[in-house]
Amino acid sequence: MTDVKERPILFSAPMVRAILSDAKTQTRRVVSARHDSYTVPVSCPYGSPGDVLWVRETWGLFDREAIGGEKGYGVAWRATHPSLDDGAEWIDGPVDYPATIKASEKWRPSIHMPRWVCRLRLRVTSVRVERLHDISEADAMAEGVSSPGDDEDDYTHAAKFRALWDSINGKRFPWSSGPRVWAISFERIVP
Repeated sequence: MTDVKERPILFSAPMVRAILSDAKTQTRRVVSARHDSYTVPVSCPYGSPGDVLWVRETWGLFDREAIGGEKGYGVAWRATHPSLDDGAEWIDGPVDYPATIKASEKWRPSIHMPRWVCRLRLRVTSVRVERLHDISEADAMAEGVSSPGDDEDDYTHAAKFRALWDSINGKRFPWSSGPRVWAISFERIVP
């Protein structure tokens, strides 16, 4: 039996909201290892089935009273902050903040989010390598993109995912380059 490993992973606010609503159960990340064959064994940097990913997202330490809450400080996450009209979320109960963390009343980048602030954990259920262009309509839907409308130019989930991919990765790995990706499926671990 292998040991379960925990690794951090970054997600944008819209993707965090999709995970929270259980609309997002897959993510694709570029394979950075350079090899020409699918038969060359390369370990996925995001783990293997059974491993846990802890989600890094934009966060801040704020005065709860200033936002209409209880007296004291608490951690808020940008993806569900009151300014987005979908409710505040806080770490409940007394938290001993490390001395290096000061209530700064400003947002901190996800890349600098420590593990103790994490509110989302994901269990990896499968990992495979594929070409980005091989994404199916069902997999694009599992990526958490919104449902396409009849009057939109992007009338499939795959087309909406293509637009999302380019908005996030277009500078280094545009859709047109068809990179090889890790297709990682996961389930949210509910406390």
